[in-house]
Order: sequence, then C-alpha cells, then structure tokens
Amino acid sequence: MRIPLFLLPLFAACASSAPGTSPISTDRPGLLYAASVVPVGSTQLELALPQVTAPRTQEPSRWRSALGVQVRAGVVDGLELRLGGLPLALEGSKLGPTDLELGAKLALSERGPIALLASFTLPTASTPLGNGGPGSFLALVADAPLGETLTGKVVLGWSRVEDRDGHSTESALLGLLASKALSVETGGYVELVAQPSLDGGPDPLFAGLGFTRTLGSSMQLDISLDRALGDTAPAWFATAGFSVRF
Repeated sequence: MRIPLFLLPLFAACASSAPGTSPISTDRPGLLYAASVVPVGSTQLELALPQVTAPRTQEPSRWRSALGVQVRAGVVDGLELRLGGLPLALEGSKLGPTDLELGAKLALSERGPIALLASFTLPTASTPLGNGGPGSFLALVADAPLGETLTGKVVLGWSRVEDRDGHSTESALLGLLASKALSVETGGYVELVAQPSLDGGPDPLFAGLGFTRTLGSSMQLDISLDRALGDTAPAWFATAGFSVRF
C-alpha cells in the first residue's frame, strides 16, 4: 500500500495534536461502520491482525490472509479523514498490497448519532490483488439506543467498482446491527448485512457476530466472524484486531 506523499503532512499534523478524552469508538470489527467520528486533534490506528477470507471452494489459491490498516484523523469538530487498505495480502501464491482507500466521515447529528461516510479507492496495487480500477463508496450510518445497555444500528450505502477493463459493477448496502454492553470493558454484537446488486449481479447476504474489549479509554481488542448465507459470496470472513487512539 503506497501512501500519497501529499497526505503525509496532514495526517502528521493531526497526530501531533492533543488527543480527545471520550472513550475510543472504532469501525472494527465486522462488515459495518460506527456512526461516531474521531475527536478533533486525535488520530486513530485500527489494525486487522489478520483478516482472513475463506472461499466456497477448497482451493488453497482462493484463500486470502491480510494485514488490514485504517488510519482515522479528526481534522475539525465532527469531521475525520481516513486512509486505509491491506498493505500486505496473501492469496495463493500472490503476495503484496491491495488498493488504497481514501475517505472522510462527517457527523450529521450528535443525537443518535448519525454520520455520512464517503470513500474513494485508488488502483494503487502493483499485483493482481487489486481491483484494477477506481471505486466509490457512500453510506449513511445511524445509531439508536434500544435500552440501557443495548444499541441498534442501521447502515444504508452504495458502491461502484471498476475492473482493469473499465467494466463497472454497482451494489447497494443494507446493514442492521444490535450491540450490547456485557461489562464496562466488554461488548458483543450481531449483524446482518445485505449487498444487493444494482446491475444484475450477485446479491450477497452475511450474518455475523463479534466481541470487543477496551483497555482504558484509548485502546480496543476485537474479534469477529461473518458467514455468507447464500452461495454468491466467499464462505466467511474472520478477523482479530487492535485499535489505539493517539
């Protein structure tokens, strides 16, 4: 994963600012996103150690293991910039980085909360692990308290991806998640994620669960597993991760 040089001063300036005091809230684990935005002056590093994708076939060449990295920086109140990707991925005999993703998340309301997430994927991968063309993603994320220790989440989104030949595919995203605080430090969730095609392609559907544990107010450990409910997607995704806010 190659980071554009013009972005380094911006992320460095965010990292050198004073960190926020609110408890850490991450976009990990699982397939969905948080409605929270990184506090202004803070930088958050979210790692997948590793991220594993299992195919429906038993071919070893179709398995993918990868190191996932997401850097989120609060630049102004209610707005974060994002830089992410898989700097090291192994799929069969292919080893290398995947494409680079640049994005931003904007808080639309602190009550709820509600946020708008937008990202653009650059075809930076020098190996066949990338898509070959650019991609776009847009999502609306909303949280709602369902009880003293229970929270619900709804995610509505759209994505468009191009391949090396310029052919594009579009899909929608509908995600539902319910999370519960099991203790002060530990939480669990279940999620249901649909990605219906908008151009006649496959319609993947996933169900998953995961757990998180915070270490103080600025670190988090997590683990998750998502299983495909049909035969139009990889069989399952699994990940364990670590996040820290500076």
